[in-house]
Amino acid sequence: MQNEALCQSCEMPSSYAMIRLDELTLVGIAARTSNGLEMSGNGKIGGLWDRFWKEGADRTIPSDGSGQQPIYGCYCEYEDGASGSYTILIGNKVTEIDDRLHSGLESKVIPASDYAVFKTRRGPIATVVLETWQEIWRLSADSKIQRTFTGDFEFYDERSADPDNTQVEIYVAVKSNNL
Repeated sequence: MQNEALCQSCEMPSSYAMIRLDELTLVGIAARTSNGLEMSGNGKIGGLWDRFWKEGADRTIPSDGSGQQPIYGCYCEYEDGASGSYTILIGNKVTEIDDRLHSGLESKVIPASDYAVFKTRRGPIATVVLETWQEIWRLSADSKIQRTFTGDFEFYDERSADPDNTQVEIYVAVKSNNL
């Protein structure tokens, strides 16, 4: 199901798909932050991504053996919706949590939910992801989507291989009446 919305800053129509997903279990590295902290220039998300790549965190996450796995940037454990603190976890989907997780890794279980799925345009990763989140915040503020804050995530697959020409899907948990 497609819904049309208007991106106020770019005057271009944008769309998002609505789907329902089962529970999702992720393992990766995590930090607590807030949108206010991220916008102040003292955020933690950029540093967490740097750490993920420099430490090779994806290589320490139990794999299903199928090769290159998509990477998730998961936002969960929200305090006070979009204006409060939340946890960001960068990692991979797993089928089960191994009791022997590598030191420094955390696991999060995101409950089954209905999601509004936004696809970024192609472009520099930091630009297109921020643009799309700004659109999501506008749609939420205008009550076009009703977020549940139970767990949202960015999905990075082969379309994200080139950081200067990337495309990302952003899944935002919404109330089922958005379907």
